[in-house]
Amino acid sequence: MLYKMAPYQVRMTNGRNLSFTGQLLAVAVINQHNEKQELSLYGTQSGHFVAERITRTTRPGAMGTCEGKVCMNPTEVKAFLGYYPAAREMYVKVGFL
Repeated sequence: MLYKMAPYQVRMTNGRNLSFTGQLLAVAVINQHNEKQELSLYGTQSGHFVAERITRTTRPGAMGTCEGKVCMNPTEVKAFLGYYPAAREMYVKVGFL
């Protein structure tokens, strides 16, 4: 499902948040052990991509993280978000595989 162009902000645990105009292309959720990752991929108005990874954990004393990266092409997106089965499904959905 493609969404219309809108302003977005990707939160960053360490660093400045990423603000851009774009559209949400796909979302994937990965559950592993005591951790849950939410992956989001946006297409920007300028033709690039923004990849977002939010990690939540249930381990005592551990904190979650929010990360984002501006990517110039699908190769950079895959390098940042990884190759988990749920991520691969997302890449197929947006035409990267």
